[in-house]
Amino acid sequence: AVKIANPVTESEIWDFISFETVGGLPISFMAAAVVAVAAHLMLTRFRPGWRILAVGGSRRSAYNAGLPVRRTIATTYVMSGVLSSAAGVFYAARLNAAGSDTGVGMEIVAITAAVVGGNSLGGGRGSVFKAVLGAVILLLVTNSVIRLGLPSGGSSLVLGLILLIAVGIDVKWLKNRAKVVSRIYVSPTHLELAACPDTAEGSA
Repeated sequence: AVKIANPVTESEIWDFISFETVGGLPISFMAAAVVAVAAHLMLTRFRPGWRILAVGGSRRSAYNAGLPVRRTIATTYVMSGVLSSAAGVFYAARLNAAGSDTGVGMEIVAITAAVVGGNSLGGGRGSVFKAVLGAVILLLVTNSVIRLGLPSGGSSLVLGLILLIAVGIDVKWLKNRAKVVSRIYVSPTHLELAACPDTAEGSA
């Protein structure tokens, strides 16, 4: 007799996450929507989110302003770990299987989605909406690559090229942002001067 390992998990909670829907939408999608809305509100309406953006923009400036830089960074790492583990659970539930290699390579997809959406790798610039937009764009690209029937590894190659291009654009923009803004900036308080009066002799 040959023993075959079956990674399928038998659990009511697991089956609920895997197969149940709410209003015709999967549980994983509903959870992602709730997390996106909560993260958006935290970053734009609450003090911890403002601190995260400030520390991401410039740690030195945030420290000089009296913000708890180390605590903020530690908090972001903890939040990232919790959300990553939750995403792993939902991803494994979607596949209805769990293994040691589940989700391998997804970190590149996540980074590419964030950068393509317009979030800066340097920090301090970005939003949840941009991350969601990048994920949707990447999903469309991945599905297109699969439909084109590229050989094995073609999807990873395309994602890598997209990531390189997006990072290059991001670095160039950060480097030349001041020059571009100075050229296109128009002061809203600028007043056009009147014509110069005549300075000839006897012109009063």
